[in-house]
Amino acid sequence: MSHSYFVANWKMHKTATEAAAYITALEAELAGTDVDLSNRLIIAPPYTAIATVAARGPHASPKIYVAAQNVHHESEGAYTGEISAGMLSELGCRYVIVGHSERRIYCSESDTVINKKASLAAESGLIPILCVGETRRERLDGKTWDVVERQLTAMGKTAMKEALIAYEPVWAIGTGESPLPSEVVEIHVRIQDFCRSTWDTIDQPVLYGGSVTPENVASFLSGSCSRHVNGVLVGSASLSSHLFASIVRLGGKCTSSLQLSTY
Repeated sequence: MSHSYFVANWKMHKTATEAAAYITALEAELAGTDVDLSNRLIIAPPYTAIATVAARGPHASPKIYVAAQNVHHESEGAYTGEISAGMLSELGCRYVIVGHSERRIYCSESDTVINKKASLAAESGLIPILCVGETRRERLDGKTWDVVERQLTAMGKTAMKEALIAYEPVWAIGTGESPLPSEVVEIHVRIQDFCRSTWDTIDQPVLYGGSVTPENVASFLSGSCSRHVNGVLVGSASLSSHLFASIVRLGGKCTSSLQLSTY
């Protein structure tokens, strides 16, 4: 695995002015600390702040990459209010989140539409970050893997060749609850096995998301998790530059230890 990933999903928060201040504050928080520069920091701001982050991010230390939170499944057309993959790429995006549970639930996005989005994004030079995960009811019914497998099966090989996959149990997002590290490892191993057998991909990066905080990030990136959890997708905690910097520092120490132990 060449990178460990720390992704901040701001959702519908922060103006362009606030985004610029955040990048300045984040850089200050990380300055002078032992941050592994091989790890990849990715910020997913609202559309209106993408250009701001894209202009500031490459000059920050460590470098910050930009992800969009969504993309339309067509390259152009009469789709009022939508944004195409080409538009995002030109603005400086390198990644795009697809299949987030909030899009699946609130916007009724189907697996078919999500595959179209990811495929078009990949064709446009963007790297999809595919979110998969089960609801609380599905978890209680013992259907976690059934749901994740269905969501993965809908995706085409072209879209997923270089994609990141984020396992985000819906019941853990913004609730303060999270699965046990052993449960995360179990799902991640099955996801990685699926990727190898279905898309012939090797070392597919799989991130964990769902109430990630400075207090629990190490539990997902160390010990039994260390070889199967390749980073984190952070929601609420990423809105604070201080908290996100803490997650990057604490999580980075875990991934650095793992890299050293492999030599």
